[in-house]
Amino acid sequence: QFIQGWNKRLPAQDADDIAASVLLFSEQYDVDPRLVIALIIAESDFRPQTTSHKGAMGLGQLMPDEVKTLGLTNPYDPVQNVAGAVYLLRGRLDKY
Repeated sequence: QFIQGWNKRLPAQDADDIAASVLLFSEQYDVDPRLVIALIIAESDFRPQTTSHKGAMGLGQLMPDEVKTLGLTNPYDPVQNVAGAVYLLRGRLDKY
């Protein structure tokens, strides 16, 4: 409900997919899901199809080189994008 309340244009199924992905990948990579939600709000306001003027794509604003490195087939797919964003976030938390 929070996700759909944040982006009222987001279809309910997409909001459910995003929420499930955040919970799944947060647990998989041991990242607080609240941090993932904050990242997505900051990067895209829960707009899966958004692209920045620098070319960052989707919910987590993944750059084209990151998409390639991660082997994503569709960076605008919410599940793939959240998976990649949480994986990268885990790496940055470990590094810093």
